Amino acid sequence: MISWSFVLERIEEELGLPFQVLERSQTEIVNYLKRNAIKKFSRFFPATFRLSLDTTDPNLQVPNRQMEYYLVDPDERTILSVKNMYTGFGEKLVLGHPWVGTFNYNQIPNYLLDVHTSMTTQLWSPYNYTTEFIPPNTLRINPSYHGNAVVEYERELSPELTDLNPELEDPFTELCLAMFMMQIGRIRRRYSNISTPFGEIQLNAEEIYSEGQSRYDQLMDRFEQTCLTNVIFDTG
Repeated sequence: MISWSFVLERIEEELGLPFQVLERSQTEIVNYLKRNAIKKFSRFFPATFRLSLDTTDPNLQVPNRQMEYYLVDPDERTILSVKNMYTGFGEKLVLGHPWVGTFNYNQIPNYLLDVHTSMTTQLWSPYNYTTEFIPPNTLRINPSYHGNAVVEYERELSPELTDLNPELEDPFTELCLAMFMMQIGRIRRRYSNISTPFGEIQLNAEEIYSEGQSRYDQLMDRFEQTCLTNVIFDTG
């Protein structure tokens, strides 16, 4: 979830205020990428998490709002979208779903018919729940649901990269490089050459920024073509 401290840090970084230095320590680089690269990358490749939601807990109920509940991420990460909500099996049993599987080949036709009948009936029953995600962390369930459910949702990646898909390591690293090249280029182009005991050193700020911008734009095109960004919609 965004905060004013994040906004202020971003402004100070982008404007290159007088207290900034031309180089950054490893810690400063990592902190910058945690605040910016992870947030951007997660919009295209979020982490999936499941959370147990007790709708009878008054601490999770939104005040003065019926059927709306708070989603509390255990790691305090930003929730991007809700994918599914899973309720108990008892509701399906009420609608005629078989309570066990088949034990022989001859039972398969009747089993499939009962499952199909149950699932079709659920579409027009009070157990056909529709979920709506209300940013930043509220879930609306319609019709009213009382009990425990499992909510599957998408959230930002871990700042420590513990849930980053190994297949995405290269594009993530490239994004980090591109974003920091633009950031350091913005700082350096506010200065001319610097003098050292060995003579003047060119900062090449425009070249660094331009290359970073080119890398960044290419990555955004690839991401937009290969995946869908998070879209909030009703399910059920």
